[in-house]
Amino acid sequence: MNNNTLSCNNGSFQKSSAIFKKMLLALVLLAYPALNTVFAQIAVTAPSLTLAACPSFPTSPGTLGNLVVTETAAGDISGSGTVILTAPTNFEFTSAGTATATGTEINGISIVLTNATTLTLTYTVSSLTEINALTLSGIQVIGINAATPASNITHSGGTATFNQNVNVAIHAVLTSTLSPVLSSGLTPPSVCSGTAFSYTPTSVAVGATFAWTRPVVVGISNPAGSGTDNPNETLSNSTSGSVFAIYIYTVTADGCTNPDTDSVIVEINAFSISSTSATANPNPVISGDSTLLSATGGSLGTGASYNWYSGACGGTLIGTGSSIYVTPTSVATYFVRAEGTCNTTSCTSVTVNLTSGISEKNIASGVTIFPNPFTSQTTVSFTKEIKNATIKMIDVLGKEVKSIEFSGTQLMIRKGELNAGVYFIQVVLEKELIAHQKVVIQ
Repeated sequence: MNNNTLSCNNGSFQKSSAIFKKMLLALVLLAYPALNTVFAQIAVTAPSLTLAACPSFPTSPGTLGNLVVTETAAGDISGSGTVILTAPTNFEFTSAGTATATGTEINGISIVLTNATTLTLTYTVSSLTEINALTLSGIQVIGINAATPASNITHSGGTATFNQNVNVAIHAVLTSTLSPVLSSGLTPPSVCSGTAFSYTPTSVAVGATFAWTRPVVVGISNPAGSGTDNPNETLSNSTSGSVFAIYIYTVTADGCTNPDTDSVIVEINAFSISSTSATANPNPVISGDSTLLSATGGSLGTGASYNWYSGACGGTLIGTGSSIYVTPTSVATYFVRAEGTCNTTSCTSVTVNLTSGISEKNIASGVTIFPNPFTSQTTVSFTKEIKNATIKMIDVLGKEVKSIEFSGTQLMIRKGELNAGVYFIQVVLEKELIAHQKVVIQ
């Protein structure tokens, strides 16, 4: 009895187990396509497009290359319906182009311009056994507001199903630029006359080309010029100062030639020319008195000055300028040369000799100036009458500011329109300097 019961129960169990296995197998078979859909993916060929504004937005339309969505396994494009494509900020669609598919399982394909920033792709999937591909061709885009870095057209919605992140699965890269301009500096380092000017133009626009013209400029002996890329030309400055050459660049990129040119301005520096002589006035002088050294002739180039040396050319620097005062206590030779941006000239020199005193033609007891310093007037007094002398007033630059013909023992000198500062009063008698004294106007 128990055995029969056990046998009966065991038979029922075996039947139930067999039914359960069949049901489990059916569920697995039913689930297989879904599992295939979950783990498969699509491959996207994402083109890119750069739009250049010439010279302002909106740009001319540009046509995007083919955007291709390909199944990597059957069933990757598994849902019928719509796919919404959205343009990024600062871009608009002007034409939807066309949509096609390979194979026979994707039908009813169309793509339309929903609005300026949205395209709607529609299709029907009839089966999941083939590997298919969707191709979107001829989508046209414009840039509408401003230069924009690389931005994606995105798959932003719709009812169709792709087995990949739906927000980025279908995309194309758009970039917009303003008219191409130079990104290299417009004020390159200066060059010296007779030295080649080299300049490498650059632009952030990919594949940009560069053309330049150089008009005639007064002071540059070269005729007008033109060329492309780096001028690498030698310019000659015919003046004693700096002259500026102008290179006018036109930049072209992505089929866009910027109507606004860029001007590259380079300073052409001048060379100094050595002075022809150096003089001292007075010469000779009494030990401890001052004499004015002056450089004559020649010219100063860009950034140049006259530097005076004692001992030797380039020896001990004693002053700067075309004229300086020195107070020698022994016979001395002084040297002057021009030193500037482009060159240092050779030296010219002058030797200052000493004399024991005032010439016999002069009064033995000398000259008195009082008050000194003065504000409005001073008096030059001689202990002995002199006749037919010339009284000169010299500024610190060696320029004569007053000259008076005089005979007598006293001469009043008024400030008048003279500026406050240091001056020198020289007394010249019969073409010979007999006195040289410093006076200060307050």
